[in-house]
Amino acid sequence: IKTDLNPQLKATIADLSRSITTKNQSNSLRKANQVTRIAANMTEEFQHKVPVQVTLLDYYGREFEIWSADGNAGQLKTTSAEFNQTWQALRPTVLARNSNEAKTFDAIVAQTQTAKSPADYGRLATPVLNAVDNLEKVFN
Repeated sequence: IKTDLNPQLKATIADLSRSITTKNQSNSLRKANQVTRIAANMTEEFQHKVPVQVTLLDYYGREFEIWSADGNAGQLKTTSAEFNQTWQALRPTVLARNSNEAKTFDAIVAQTQTAKSPADYGRLATPVLNAVDNLEKVFN
């Protein structure tokens, strides 16, 4: 496990706890989702049945939900770029296992790249998360 991420994980969990205590739903959702990203990155060196990039794609799908609800176009654009970069790293592995699923996910990624508004990203969040669920099945 990458122990250099322990301080970040502890700080994020402390922030999450404070957000829950103060009933700050938006921040609680962001912090809980960040725990997923940090944990995925901490265990990246291990051999997983499902690659860490799939977990990260799921994280980005939830980021689309969270930031579109907040109307944060800048963060959505950043999330979209990171989502695309993560998919490009994973794509060859998926393509080798299931070319149809890779093509389907390519189409989803293309849609996120053309989204312009928080509402556009909000409409894509569920299809992204469903497509990630299908990617998980490629590795099971």
